[in-house]
Amino acid sequence: MNVSGEGQGPEMTERHISGRSLRIGFDLDGVVYDFRKALSEYLVGAGHPQCTVEAARPDWDFFHGWGLSLDEYMDLYRAGVDAGYVLRVGDPLPGVVDAMRRLTDAGHTIHIVTDRSVGSEPGISAQHTAAWLAEHRFVFNSLTFSSDKTVVPTDYFIDDRYENYLARKKAGLGCHLLTRTWNVELGDRSTMRVKSVDEFVQTVLAAGTTLQGLESSRAS
Repeated sequence: MNVSGEGQGPEMTERHISGRSLRIGFDLDGVVYDFRKALSEYLVGAGHPQCTVEAARPDWDFFHGWGLSLDEYMDLYRAGVDAGYVLRVGDPLPGVVDAMRRLTDAGHTIHIVTDRSVGSEPGISAQHTAAWLAEHRFVFNSLTFSSDKTVVPTDYFIDDRYENYLARKKAGLGCHLLTRTWNVELGDRSTMRVKSVDEFVQTVLAAGTTLQGLESSRAS
């Protein structure tokens, strides 16, 4: 599912302020949105006191730390989405809104690709996502819902799931892996990692400046 133009007014149009406009991709959960915290808050409030952030396991299957099976986890995740809390409530992770704006201010375009298809009502996770992004005044050029992070070609992409990183690299697409506790033991020295979204943005901006210099040299 693709939703284009979900952003703040005229800033959504692709701009070529200087040099080449790069296409920059962002995953949401674990990169922009603190999914584990939001789910924990909902579950503790719904009568599951064991489901604290501190009790969650540090790996991908964090819910096992709460004593939940995969099916139980999915049922509770779905309930949180249906209740209008999970995917809809919670602050963006620190610094991400400003970091993404730095990219659009530099003339690059933002493309969000997220795997969100949970909820009893069709489209409810997409509605929550769009509303949350609008509430926090994110600027972006496209919003795509897919478990396949290769469906949107971008020059750069940031994700916290190692399997998505591998899939994009195999497809010849740019990707950086945001280091989290659940992926820190994966990969090797060749894995392109960043410690923060800010570091990722600095990498992109530096690349954009280099491209601009190369194009200026060729034109002169």
